[in-house]
Amino acid sequence: MYLNSGKIAATALTALSLCLPAAAAAEVVVKPAVTAGIRYDSNATISAANEQKKDDFIVTLSPQFDIINDRQKIVFDFMYRVTGLYYLKDPQLNTINHFVTADMKAEYSQTTKFDISDSFSYLRQSLLASQTNIQTSRYNIMANTATLRMEHEFTPKTSMTANISDNVLKYEDPAAYDTRTDSAGVAEVYKITPATSTDAGYTFTNYSFEPSGSTKGIQTHTLRLGLTEQFSPTLTFNIFGSAVYQSGAGNSRDWESGASVTKAFMRSTLSGGYARTVATTSGLTNTLGINQTYSLSYDYRTSERSDAMIYGAYSKNRTSPASVDLESYNAGLRWAYQIREWLAIGAGYDHFDQRSRGSVGTDVRRDQVYVSATVTPYEWRF
Repeated sequence: MYLNSGKIAATALTALSLCLPAAAAAEVVVKPAVTAGIRYDSNATISAANEQKKDDFIVTLSPQFDIINDRQKIVFDFMYRVTGLYYLKDPQLNTINHFVTADMKAEYSQTTKFDISDSFSYLRQSLLASQTNIQTSRYNIMANTATLRMEHEFTPKTSMTANISDNVLKYEDPAAYDTRTDSAGVAEVYKITPATSTDAGYTFTNYSFEPSGSTKGIQTHTLRLGLTEQFSPTLTFNIFGSAVYQSGAGNSRDWESGASVTKAFMRSTLSGGYARTVATTSGLTNTLGINQTYSLSYDYRTSERSDAMIYGAYSKNRTSPASVDLESYNAGLRWAYQIREWLAIGAGYDHFDQRSRGSVGTDVRRDQVYVSATVTPYEWRF
């Protein structure tokens, strides 16, 4: 049975706060907000291409509150949001999603900093629960990630980071594999020049799968080298490569790589990237696969109050043997406008197309269009 990673993070938060030096009195800010909207979904049941799809209009209501406690050496941020989705054509699809995040950034000294965070979600959307861009069937998914990160600066040019994390994915789908990912790593960053830095690190990861009460574990050892170059104040490039050794389910060797570039203009930002990583399969199997993702986005600030974004991504997920062989395409656009300090509106369109050539996973196609309004009426300060 999996441990509760949320309890682990809460214990770490308490322990660290007791060890930190005394800080000045804090100001507590509470920010409530409510978002309401309507969405058209061409595949509200997330049905496979060979099944009958049902489109629907979905009314969403999403209240949330954010608590920020800002001290001299500690900043604590807690957010809770609940979203009700009400299907106008088929009320039996009605559901409620929950999102919780907690983060504490602490400065132990001028050269040592800590960051402890925990994020929890309960929803019926695998694209939001994991980062593999795999769409699975419409079942509830509980996702929780707890992370502890420490950064220490030895010299103005040399620093070290250490982190541990625990990620849990539990699926109500009886055919899915619950997954737990525990990792610990250390890395060193060296600034060659003010604009150029390199990093080298090692990460150990243990993957546990729970199909029908049995547990299967896989371990990976990853050695990474990376380079970041800021060619100008508006142009940044980074690249990395990793060697991965896998044990626990047969020994094997693999590799990871990636690169990204970001260019800022006067009123816009263009970003692109590619990454090849060893990853889980979002509950489809109890093995690891290779995820490759190409992404591109363009963010344009149309005015002081409005912003528009267009984005696209192409992903491949494969295992060996090829029980999972998925390709997915995702593209869309978003627009937001701040009418008043307390009122914002938004609209968007999203297209997703998944194609399966393996024995697990399905072809899925969805188009969604939405409009929304967010009200932030006031702030409470204590």
